[in-house]
Amino acid sequence: DFDTVLQVFSGSCFGLECVRYNDDSCSLQSEVEFCAEDGVDYLIAVGGFGTDTGNFLLNIIDWGDCLQASSCEDIEFSIPNNFYSVGDLSFVTPETLSTPSCSPAPLGNQNAWFLVFGSGSPLYVDTCESCFDTVISVFEHLESCDDLRCVTHNDDHNGECIERNTSNVCEQNSLTSAVSFCAGSGIPYFIVVSGFAGDTGPFRLTITEDTSSCLYNDVCEFATRVDFGTPQLVD
Repeated sequence: DFDTVLQVFSGSCFGLECVRYNDDSCSLQSEVEFCAEDGVDYLIAVGGFGTDTGNFLLNIIDWGDCLQASSCEDIEFSIPNNFYSVGDLSFVTPETLSTPSCSPAPLGNQNAWFLVFGSGSPLYVDTCESCFDTVISVFEHLESCDDLRCVTHNDDHNGECIERNTSNVCEQNSLTSAVSFCAGSGIPYFIVVSGFAGDTGPFRLTITEDTSSCLYNDVCEFATRVDFGTPQLVD
C-alpha cells in the first residue's frame, strides 16, 4: 500500500552486483523479471521510494526455462506462439559479434533474442507497452546463426498497434514496434528486440498467433520448389 522499489542482486553482502531494478512498473508498485542461473543465489530487496514505507506482498513466480538470450548463439529454448514477456535491454550483455542487419534503422549491440517455430498461421509481434524507442527484427533460421534471412522488421509502428487495440500505451509512445508475418509450419524464426541507435530500457514483447492459416509461399521470395512430374495440391 505504498510506493515500492525492487532491487535484485547477485554475489555476497559485501560484493553485491545489480541484476535488476524497478521503481514504478504497475502504478507505484514494482515488477522485475530476470533469468536466474542454476546454482546462483540472488538477494531481493524491497524498499520504498524516498522515505515511503508500508505493507507489501512480495510475489515470486518461476516461469520455467529462460527464454530470452542476448545473442543468436545463446538461445537454448523456443517460446510458444502466444507469448508475453517483459525484459530490459539495459541489462542485456552486449553482443561481441556484429548484429545481423534486417532493419535500415541503426541498432546498438544490446539485443534480446527469442526463438519461435511457425505453425502455418500469421504471427503478430509487438513491443507496444515499452518505455523506449524499440526496433523489431524477424529472421528465418536457415542453417546456422551465420545464415539468417530477414523476414520483416519495424521501427515505429505508425498506428498499427492502436488499430489492433493491443495497448493504450502505443497511443502515447509511437516509437514502439509491431510486425506481422506468415510463419511457415515447423520453420524456426528469431525475433529480436533492439533499440533505435542503441537506445535501451524496459520492454514488453507480445506474440499473438492468428487462428487462420496463411500461404507461406504467397510472395516471390518464399516460393515453394516444385519438382517436374511431382503432383501438387493447390487450393
